[in-house]
Amino acid sequence: MFKKILTIISIVVLVFMPMVTHAASFFFSPSSLSKQVAQTFVVNVFVASADQSTNAVSGVISFPKQLVQVVSLSQSGSVISLWVQPPSFSNTDGTIRFEGISFNPGFTGTSGKLFSITLKGTAEGLAGM
Repeated sequence: MFKKILTIISIVVLVFMPMVTHAASFFFSPSSLSKQVAQTFVVNVFVASADQSTNAVSGVISFPKQLVQVVSLSQSGSVISLWVQPPSFSNTDGTIRFEGISFNPGFTGTSGKLFSITLKGTAEGLAGM
C-alpha cells in the first residue's frame, strides 16, 4: 500500500516567488522538504540585508492552492516593529500579503525573521509553478 506524498522542493524557487528590493531580499527556510498529504509543516520567511539597513518590508507570496493551504501565520520572533498590514492569507486566492516597518536603525543582517507560515498538504504532487 502506497502513502500519498506531497513533495515540496525548493520552496524559494518553485512555491513562492521571492521578492527583491533595492536593499534587501527575502528567502524561505527550509528551502525544500517532503511531507505526506494532510501533514502540517512550517516555513519561515526571512529578510536579508547585509549592506544596508532595512526599515520597511512589503510583499505578496503566491502558493499553489491546489496542493497546499495555509493553516496559520505567526509573527513571533519577528524583526518587524510595527505591522502596517499584518501577515494575512487567502487560501482561495493562494496568497499571503504583508507590510511592516522596523524602527530606526532598522534591520541589518543575513537572516531576519519576518514571520512563519504553517502549511498543510492537501493533494499529492510537486508544489511548484
